[in-house]
Amino acid sequence: MTTEELVTWADPRWAAARLSHRQVGWWTNHGYLRTEDPTPGSGYRRRWPVGEIAVAAQISRLIAAGLVLPAAAEYARLDSPIEIGPGIILTIGDIDG
Repeated sequence: MTTEELVTWADPRWAAARLSHRQVGWWTNHGYLRTEDPTPGSGYRRRWPVGEIAVAAQISRLIAAGLVLPAAAEYARLDSPIEIGPGIILTIGDIDG
């Protein structure tokens, strides 16, 4: 793992991104979010690179826009604009602008 800052679920940035513990846990268990130790199950304190909060928030926004989870998770990690099909360009912008 990199030297990027690691955060636990207690970090308030998860709540600020309007993500639930269950949602983040499920996405992590299924490989859509990266964690320091992907061990699933109760009793394991996970730590995520801080950048995963932004990735998770982007996944959530893409799902709300109509994408299915696997596509949303893939596109959330790519630089925008993204060609998702012949002549179909997906541009992802910041919420603030």
